[in-house]
Amino acid sequence: MYPVLIKSKIKLTIGMLVSNHIQYIRKCMESIKPLLDAVPSELVVLDTMGEGTDGSIDIVREYTNKVYRFEWCNDFSAARNACLDHAQGEWFLYVDDDEWFDDVTEFIEFFNSEECNNYYSGYYYTRDYLSNGSYSIGIAGRMIRRMENTRFVGRVHESFNEVFSPNKQFSCFTHHYGYAHETEEAKAQKQYRNINILEAEIREEGINPKRAAQLVQELLVREETKKAGYERCMEFIAWMEQAGKIKESCSQWMLVASVRSFAENGQYAEQLKQAEIIRKRYPLSETAELVLAATLIRGAAEEYDYVTIEKEVDVYLEMWDWRQEHPDEALLQTQMDFPGFFTEADYYRKVYLAAMVANRNEEYEKANQYWKRIPWKQEGFDISEYQEELARTVQGLKQLQEKKKEELRVVEEKRIEEKKQEIKLLLKTLLEASEYTKASVLQGRYEELGELLSGMQELAITIGQSIDEYIGEGTKAVSALEIFCECVWQCSQTEEVETLLAFLEKGAYFIQQIEEQGF
Repeated sequence: MYPVLIKSKIKLTIGMLVSNHIQYIRKCMESIKPLLDAVPSELVVLDTMGEGTDGSIDIVREYTNKVYRFEWCNDFSAARNACLDHAQGEWFLYVDDDEWFDDVTEFIEFFNSEECNNYYSGYYYTRDYLSNGSYSIGIAGRMIRRMENTRFVGRVHESFNEVFSPNKQFSCFTHHYGYAHETEEAKAQKQYRNINILEAEIREEGINPKRAAQLVQELLVREETKKAGYERCMEFIAWMEQAGKIKESCSQWMLVASVRSFAENGQYAEQLKQAEIIRKRYPLSETAELVLAATLIRGAAEEYDYVTIEKEVDVYLEMWDWRQEHPDEALLQTQMDFPGFFTEADYYRKVYLAAMVANRNEEYEKANQYWKRIPWKQEGFDISEYQEELARTVQGLKQLQEKKKEELRVVEEKRIEEKKQEIKLLLKTLLEASEYTKASVLQGRYEELGELLSGMQELAITIGQSIDEYIGEGTKAVSALEIFCECVWQCSQTEEVETLLAFLEKGAYFIQQIEEQGF
C-alpha cells in the first residue's frame, strides 16, 4: 500500500541545514539557483548556529526568506524533520552547505516534465573529497516524493524512513567537501562525533545492518581506529548471520569490507583467504560479488597474480552485465561507498587487465572478445593507454589466423589424399566389374548383363562426382569416365558378342589410363 501523496502548487522543496561553511556556501547556493529559478520550488533553510554563525546565513538570505532557527541537539534526523515540517513541495530534496551540484539540468528537465510523476524517489552521485584532494564516489538517496508519513530516521547519516519504487537514478553529482578536513584533529573530531552518536543509537535501539555498517565505515576512516573497525565488522557479521539479516545490502557491504580491510593494508594473502571464507560461508548479492572481485583484481594486479586476475575479471564482468540489465535491483544492493566501483574508468581498466592476461596466455580470440566491450569510436575516448596491449592482440590474431590456415591446408591435403585412395579403390572395383562382365558375356550369362552394365555406369558416375568435388572439375580422368559410360551405354544397345566385348575393352582401357596417369 502506497501512502497518500502530498499535493501542492510547489513542485520541489530544497531543504538545507546551515552551519559554518562560509567557504562553500556561495557555490552551494549558486549551484541550486538555476533549479529554483526554472521549477516551481522553494528553499527552506535551518540555521543551526545562531549567534555563532560565520556569516553563512547572511549569504543564504540572499537566495531565500524561508530561514528558521534550529537549536542543535546532535541529531541530524531531528533537524531534517524540522526542515521537512516547513516544506510545502510535492518533492523534497535535501543538501548540505559544504557541497554543490556540478549541473542541475537533469533535475530541471525531470521536474518540468511528466517524468517526475512516474517515480517516488531519486538518487544521484557524490564525489566525497578527502584532505589529499582525491575523492571517493558515493550514492545519495536524497530526493523523495513527499507522502503524509515521510520522515527522517538516524541521528547521523540520516535517511528517509520509507522509500518506494520506482527510483529515478540521475547521472549528475555533487562536489562534497564534508570529509576534506584541514587537520587530522578536525578529521578525528568529526569521526568521534559520528562514532559516539552511532554507538549510542545501537545501545539504545539495538543493532541493525545500516547502523552497524555506518559505524564500521567510520572506524575504518583513520589508521588509529582501523583495527577496531575490522573487529566490529566481524562482530556485526556474526550477529547479522544469527539474526537472519546477512542478505541485507548493508550486511553485504560489511562482508566485502572484511576483505577490503586487508586490501587497504597490503595484506594480499590474508585478503585472498578472507575472500574464500566469505564466499564459502555466505550468500553474496551480485553487487557484493562485483565489488569483491574488483577488490581482488586490484590486489592481484599489484602482485602480478595473473591466475586470480583471469578468474576474478570474469566474475566482475558477469556482475557488471547483470547490473546493466537490472538497474532497479542493482540500486537496492548499492550501499555506502560501493558506487566507487561502478565507474566506467574502473570498468575499462578491468577489461584492459582481462585482455592483457588473455594475451599473456596467447588466448587472442578471448582477448578480442574483451576488447569489444570498449567503445573505441565514442567521442572523446582516449585510446592511448590501450594501444600497446591492443596491438599485441591484433598481432596474435594474425598469427592465429595464419596458423589456422596452415592447419586447414594440412587437413585438406590429408582429406584429398584419403579421397584419392578411396577413388583408386573404386576404379579397381570398376575394372574388376568390367572383367566380370566380359566373362559373363563369353560364358553366355546374359540374364545378369543389364544389372552389371547399370551398376558399372552408376559407379563410374559416383567416381566422376568425387573427382569433381575433391580433385577439380574438367580433369582428364572425368573425361575418361564419360567415355567409359558411353561405352557401357553402347553395350546396352547391342546383342552382338564381339561388339559388346569391343566396347567393354574400350571402356576398360580408359579406366586403366586413369589408374596409370592419375587424376
